[in-house]
Amino acid sequence: MSKKLKVDGEDAHAEIQAQCEEMQRVQSKLEDVEAEFDKKVLELQSEFNVKKTPLYIERNAIISKIPNFWYIAFTHSDIMRMLLHRDDEHIFKHITSLVVEEKEDIKSGFKITVTFSENSFFTNRELWKELTFTDTAETKIDQSGVDWKPNQGPNKASNAAVGEKRDRDEESFFNAFFNNADKDHVDMANIIKDDLWPNPLRYYTGEVEDDFDEEEEDFDDDFDEEEEVEEAEEDEAAE
Repeated sequence: MSKKLKVDGEDAHAEIQAQCEEMQRVQSKLEDVEAEFDKKVLELQSEFNVKKTPLYIERNAIISKIPNFWYIAFTHSDIMRMLLHRDDEHIFKHITSLVVEEKEDIKSGFKITVTFSENSFFTNRELWKELTFTDTAETKIDQSGVDWKPNQGPNKASNAAVGEKRDRDEESFFNAFFNNADKDHVDMANIIKDDLWPNPLRYYTGEVEDDFDEEEEDFDDDFDEEEEVEEAEEDEAAE
């Protein structure tokens, strides 16, 4: 049902009011078409995600043969690199696959699952984090947790004096991400899903950094051109 619109207060001309209400009727139809478009896009995404699944499996099989692939890929992202602890490199070596699975309707969330070979750090063969987006625009976070082995992760002895807590900056990425339902990790999960997962090779080769450098150079070039134009205009004004 279209809303009663007011134009320029209560004394708006009846004809203008009628035209605005007619426009609102058309606008409502446009919004219906847009909603239908969004629905079709989600249906297509879901359909093609099914087609991508065997290719993701094939890609993971190749990645598993490249030493330190995921560690190198992560360190080529400025944001992800800041979250890595110095001991995390050894854990990354045990990753056998990383998978992102979107829910069937796409819009209600996704799950990140990392599989590991047997290692001396934790007993889990899989670590996972799942984000569910509710109809009330809330985000529900579930995760596997990390079953650290003795003297590993947060249980690991540090150089701090007895009784002192270990610095939060020294916390393993795996403990922070897979052991806590912190809302701050939603951004990190989205980076993995939207940026890293679609084409991790770009991160591994450092192409992502190159893109950033090129954008920075383009910005510098544009800035220099603007300065030259401003200087020329100032010279003309002075003459």
